[in-house]
Amino acid sequence: LVKKYGYKPTIAKELIQNMYYVEDKEYGVEKLDILVRHKKELKEQGLLIFNKLFEGYISKWNKVVIGYGRLDKFTASFLDGEVVEYPYVEKEYEVYKFTQINDEVEFIYNKIADLLAQGVNINNIYVMNANEEYANYFKRYNTYYGFDVVLESSDSIVGTQLCQKLLELVDDNGVETMFNYLKEYNSLVADKLKDVLNRFSDIDIKENKELFYGELLATSIPQDSFTDVVKCIPPMSFVDDQDHIILCGFNDAYPKYKFDTDYITDNVCALVNVNSCEEENIGIKENTINYLSSIKNLYISYSENTTFNTHNKSPLMDELKIKEVAYQKPFNYSEKKNMETLSFALDQYSKYGEQEDSLGLLYGNYGVGSYADYDNRFKGLSSEQANSIGKVTLAYTSMNTFYQCYYKYYLNNILKIDSSAKSLAISVGNIYHSVLEKAFDDGFDFEEVFNEEYAKISKNGITNKDAYFLNSLKDELKEDIEVLNEQRKQIGLTNEISEQKVSVEINDKLNFFGKIDKIFYDFVGGRALAAIVDYKTGSTNIEPSHFQFGLDAQLPAYMFLMKHFPNFEGKEVEFCGFYLQHILDTSITTDSNKSLYETKQTNMKLKGYTTSNKERLKYFDSEITDGQYSSFIRGLRIKKDGDWDSASNIISDEEVEEYIKMIEEKIIEAGNMIQAADFGILPAFIDGKNQACTYCPYGDICYRRSSDRRDFVVKGKQEDDEDAEMD
Repeated sequence: LVKKYGYKPTIAKELIQNMYYVEDKEYGVEKLDILVRHKKELKEQGLLIFNKLFEGYISKWNKVVIGYGRLDKFTASFLDGEVVEYPYVEKEYEVYKFTQINDEVEFIYNKIADLLAQGVNINNIYVMNANEEYANYFKRYNTYYGFDVVLESSDSIVGTQLCQKLLELVDDNGVETMFNYLKEYNSLVADKLKDVLNRFSDIDIKENKELFYGELLATSIPQDSFTDVVKCIPPMSFVDDQDHIILCGFNDAYPKYKFDTDYITDNVCALVNVNSCEEENIGIKENTINYLSSIKNLYISYSENTTFNTHNKSPLMDELKIKEVAYQKPFNYSEKKNMETLSFALDQYSKYGEQEDSLGLLYGNYGVGSYADYDNRFKGLSSEQANSIGKVTLAYTSMNTFYQCYYKYYLNNILKIDSSAKSLAISVGNIYHSVLEKAFDDGFDFEEVFNEEYAKISKNGITNKDAYFLNSLKDELKEDIEVLNEQRKQIGLTNEISEQKVSVEINDKLNFFGKIDKIFYDFVGGRALAAIVDYKTGSTNIEPSHFQFGLDAQLPAYMFLMKHFPNFEGKEVEFCGFYLQHILDTSITTDSNKSLYETKQTNMKLKGYTTSNKERLKYFDSEITDGQYSSFIRGLRIKKDGDWDSASNIISDEEVEEYIKMIEEKIIEAGNMIQAADFGILPAFIDGKNQACTYCPYGDICYRRSSDRRDFVVKGKQEDDEDAEMD
């Protein structure tokens, strides 16, 4: 249905679920006839599974339905057995009303503690109707009391780090490769991901990426099995007389009534023998009232204000005999909670002069204690959290983030906190890189490729302003490609590769990879001569003095990868140079003696470092001559006497090897520190300049002190400063 008709996976699933209700006939109602056609088509193709033996099998037995209450019309139509509805018991219900959800949660925990003190088995205590709004409160209160309340998460598996890594493999790998990747992990999440992959064993995941993502999105994070905890159960769960049920959230969202938003709406439901909303809601109300009356040990609560919503009482309170009970908070079950309550009361008193009812009692027992001594600094990871990190995969960007600030890496790459929407700058970079990757292929069609990449970005939604800007870049990108083609004619290295992925397994716990925008190379006498070019749409510069600190080391990182490039296996790799190329002209200055196109040619010259071997250079720049500047490498000139011009950025082979060795050491150092979960809040400062915090999106949650920093001085600068002082 997704592939043939273009339905979203969620729509296709809804159609399939509603096929149960239609027969093979024409209804004269479009939405029902669509179901009939799709059902017939899927049936003819063998894509629907029918259990033809089931009806005959169950017809031999007497059938009794227990635990469902009154059945809907459709279900009752094919069940000819006895339906045991919930018995109704006349009774009065005590309900505890709270203003804030925090107070309701405290009531729940104190009630559980009270039941345990009475000798009730913890496995017979349940919290019913708790939704995700209670989850964070339960996690916090579990640390206050000597027991845990466990609420199974409905969070999608897509949010896990392992699933995110798996999604990165989709574009370039098949199911088998993805399975092999998961073999490294032994966890419930990995097993769940394998289950999803199994469903796509005969399907091209790349072509059906949206369907694959939809399946992952609908898959919840698997939960460990727990015993001796208080479990959360959904409404209408089967319970025994010895069970004690704390029904929370008894507000206007309980019970959950049906609205006329299903595919089969009220105006057509009678045609397929499906309950209308009114009929459904009458059944829900009756079943719920009867169900609650059958619970022997029931404690009911609700709060008017939850994390995200404001509520009124449940409409059932007008149907039942209700007694609202004022809650008397006990203080004998959790000292840790008492200290938190005392701290809050002291806050109210010291800041606003308001005295809480609990202040006198708690202050008399605990005094001031450690009030106002709270330390909000990051305390690191537990050993269990550290052990869960697994194999580390680094790229230049993630390594640069790590050396900017260890904590920033933890938030960005371990927790994967998506702090903001994708920026326009990233969208521009993606379009430029994708178009340039294909720009020099045979049969390249600029309009087709640009529009394809633009569609990928706009699919996720962009503003009209951003759309206008992206489209306005088309002409500039065309000119960029013209300039690049002119430069390519002057390059003597005969082979070139765009957007080349290279991966190096450092050891069994560390992998380093990168995607190099452009590699020019040739084989000369058993040597591989290579030049590396990295496209930039921003104002990035090369800072060799920062390499030693693991920062701004993109080009030496690429040189390290090139040493392991499969095409160069068995060859000695010698570099002609490594360069940045600014492909989006952000310059606001013009030269009156040059046309705009000539200005672009100047701005797009390669900016970087050339190795000192002139013979090797001439393989790269085939037209450079003594006494002339290079036509496409900025500032590079060989003087008439054959020496380098002093303004040229020249680097020796020994320095190149030193940088490659240095970057390998920094990769290993970063890998070891990440494995050790060393994520302190320590941003890097070089010569007093902050390298991490200026544009960091995590400033609101890191609580950095001014002393939390790593200070570096560029090698040689400190000595120069000391010499100046002596002079």
